[in-house]
Amino acid sequence: MANFTPTSSWAWLTTNDRLALRYGVAPSELQLTPVNTLPHSVEAGSAFAFTLAHAEMFWTFWHALEPLQYAEVGRFAAAVDATACSCFLPQQGQKSWHFQSISANYLPTTSEIVMLAGQTSGLALVVAAGEQSSLVVILENLVSLAGKQLQSGQPILVLNNRMMLWQPQPSIRPQLLPKTA
Repeated sequence: MANFTPTSSWAWLTTNDRLALRYGVAPSELQLTPVNTLPHSVEAGSAFAFTLAHAEMFWTFWHALEPLQYAEVGRFAAAVDATACSCFLPQQGQKSWHFQSISANYLPTTSEIVMLAGQTSGLALVVAAGEQSSLVVILENLVSLAGKQLQSGQPILVLNNRMMLWQPQPSIRPQLLPKTA
C-alpha cells in the first residue's frame, strides 16, 4: 500500500498523447489513464502537479472500490483512471444505446459502484453523477447490446436509467450443526 499512497512526488505527465500518473522514480511506476486529450494548458511531454484535490478524489475512489476486494494494483489503476477522468476528461457524448434500461428513477452519486447491462453485464464506477446521465469508468470488460467489446478502464457517459446500484452479495456462512451427545 505504501507505494500507492499519494506523496508530493506524484505528478501527472503526458506520454504518447495520453495522460499518465508518475507515482515513483522507476520507469515502471507510471500508470497510464484512458484520458487521451490533454488539458489546454499542458504541453506534450510535460509534467504537472498531482494536487491535494486530486489526492482527495483518489482516496474517495480508492475507498469506494474496497467492497470489490480487488488486488491493490487493480484498485490503484481504477482509482487513478477515475481521478484522471473526473479532472481532465473533456465532455463526452452520451452512449446509452450500448446498454439496456434497467432502472426507472435511479439517481447515482459520485463514487458509487453500479451495474450496466448489455449482452453481458459488468460493474462501473460513477465518476461524475448528473441529473439525467452520468460519467462512469467501466471496471470489467463487457459486451454492449450491439456486440461491441467495452474494456475495463474505459470512460463512458450513459443515461442514469441504464444503471443500477451494485449491492455486494452477503457472505454465506455455513450453519453450525447442533452438538449431539
